[in-house]
Amino acid sequence: MPLPKNRIVTGQIIYFRAEIETCPDCGRKLKRHHAAWKKNISTLRGVFQVWNMAYHSPHEECGNLSRYFRSAQADALCMKHTSYGFDVLALVEELRFKRHLTIAGIT
Repeated sequence: MPLPKNRIVTGQIIYFRAEIETCPDCGRKLKRHHAAWKKNISTLRGVFQVWNMAYHSPHEECGNLSRYFRSAQADALCMKHTSYGFDVLALVEELRFKRHLTIAGIT
């Protein structure tokens, strides 16, 4: 099997859903609408393909049809616009600034 374009092979696929299951405005059950984002996140435990699913209230009586709920736990795995977990970023910071390694020494 050929490697993907970015050479990162994911190990496990993890799906996250919103922590709340009912709409805070109308009290009805939320339904899955779309994938808010999908990332390959590199952590010290491996590379994971993470899906953050967006949920919303489909009922017109609610009045907030354009408001979506995502998982805060999935958003806390990595920074926006990056694919490295916070544990990897903390390790690189420690090696660079506490142990005074160069960038070539870290890689």
